[in-house]
Amino acid sequence: MGDAVSDLSRHLSWAECLRGSGVSDPGELPLEIRANIERMARTLFEPIRAEWGDPLLVVSGYRDAKANKAADGKKRSKHLDGLALDLVPARGKGDLPAYYDLIAAMQKDGRLPPGGLSLYVEPDGRTPRFLHSDI
Repeated sequence: MGDAVSDLSRHLSWAECLRGSGVSDPGELPLEIRANIERMARTLFEPIRAEWGDPLLVVSGYRDAKANKAADGKKRSKHLDGLALDLVPARGKGDLPAYYDLIAAMQKDGRLPPGGLSLYVEPDGRTPRFLHSDI
């Protein structure tokens, strides 16, 4: 297991997953949450990153209850369990619809574990904001 500045997986760091979470060091997390985050990095993030082929920016990863409330997250959000990521392609938010389609196809054909997938938009109802994916 890594620490707050080390790699969680090839393209994802603990620092990215914990930014804004209310936790600064993975050692502060319960073992089950740490294991969930490690599994999410391996079975969700890395396959998406490999297929997408370009960097992805983490908008939100793990959240403790206080951070989840501040983010207006759902009471049973997968972020609380370390099983969700909100992401944007590094090339920009304009790629979000294609990115959504890619993840949906990967979930459908079994390249990703079953889970949630949502495309969040700005208040104008049209402009993509970020993509939520969970297991």
